Amino acid sequence: MGSLISVFSNDSMGSRIFVHVAEDEIENIPLHEDIFDTDSEEEESEDEDNLMERMARRTEKSERSDARLARVAEYEEYTFCGPSTAITVFDLAQKLSKDSIASLWWGIVGITDQYVSNRVRSEQYKTNVYKYMLHQHTQRLQSKADSNNRAQLLLEPLEDLQLPLYRHWNVSEALTHSLPVASAIKVWTGSGTRKIKELVAQIGLPLTQAAEKYHYMEERFKTDFPKQLEMKAPSFGIKNLKVTAFTAQRGFGYKYTAADTAIAINALLELTSGDDLVKNFEEALEALRTEQPTMCRMQDGIELAKGQLRAILNTINSQIETNNIINAGPFLYMNMKESPDNHMFAHPVSIRLLSAYLLHSFCRSQPKQRREKIRALPLVLAAPRGENAPGKKLVCGCPPLGSTSNKNPFGKAFKEAGTRSQARIDYQFMDDSLLQIETDDFLKFMEALVVELSMNH
Repeated sequence: MGSLISVFSNDSMGSRIFVHVAEDEIENIPLHEDIFDTDSEEEESEDEDNLMERMARRTEKSERSDARLARVAEYEEYTFCGPSTAITVFDLAQKLSKDSIASLWWGIVGITDQYVSNRVRSEQYKTNVYKYMLHQHTQRLQSKADSNNRAQLLLEPLEDLQLPLYRHWNVSEALTHSLPVASAIKVWTGSGTRKIKELVAQIGLPLTQAAEKYHYMEERFKTDFPKQLEMKAPSFGIKNLKVTAFTAQRGFGYKYTAADTAIAINALLELTSGDDLVKNFEEALEALRTEQPTMCRMQDGIELAKGQLRAILNTINSQIETNNIINAGPFLYMNMKESPDNHMFAHPVSIRLLSAYLLHSFCRSQPKQRREKIRALPLVLAAPRGENAPGKKLVCGCPPLGSTSNKNPFGKAFKEAGTRSQARIDYQFMDDSLLQIETDDFLKFMEALVVELSMNH
């Protein structure tokens, strides 16, 4: 209710929080009359002759109150992500004629980050790309640049492969750690490993070239690889490999995609130096600068991200093979224990990335007749925070695979379960579907969450 009061408040109500809301999201906000009682309170007559009339007025008032509470509950039931702040800032700069190639690139990275970190689905990502006219702005700002200046930042839109970091890795590793590929061919199994080699052979790529760092592959193989992979992937059950993307390059330096940049920046923010958040932020900010000498900082983030993707695959392998994903009825959940790799998932973006891989992979690991049921279930994933917060866990709620909206069902449910269980919880993240909880309180919190979601569904 607090956010709605902020939306509808006036100067006489004191401080206000201003939140940018996109035009297509305004319709989600309830009308003022739907949530506030604007009718003046009428004094009820004590005349016995008006008893029936008074009872009818009370019934009508009670019904209006119930309807208002239901509308507020409907609005606050889900959490969802609006447009990236980065693209909002670029949009404002463009309207003020203060935009630049650099600010456009940061806006593109912001929108892409929402997609690669699983805060929005592909449909909303595509909508934002076209809504904010990223292709047109790229062409417009590029045409104003000095084409003879080799130090000029060059942006390029393209249809790219959803293979994380493949330009900075090798083809075999990139295929193995790509979500669409990994879940489709079950790379955590022995047959999945063999299928990777079969896929490489099908696209006409020698194994020596597939194991070579992409930058050093023979040019003819690099040229044919994307087209051949797109042609052969469907026969392996691999879908949705192509995505609208953007690249940035300065001079003869590395070419970075916005997706790889977002992955690397998140790794720098969360994995650089343990709990030294200021240092992590400074490293990430330095990597985001578009001057050529500082773009090499991106390589540090890319190497960290590779290690994290390997840890994700190891985790999927161990958790699925040991049946550690539990069906709690209204949702799936997994409680991760302390392990050498698990420190990589003790952060908001990292745990959300793991939850997406885990949910897709678990669904594919089930018999075909069960997959449709699994697709309808969300996932709760808990990971120890380790040195970041000893004795605490990070809990993440992931929407079901079958959901067609961008809404996460766990925001309000987490808060209600926290109240019901009286668990010691820190709501320190902007996303209500993430929370930090005392390890000793986790089981009773989960019991309360089962009750809460069973009652509401």
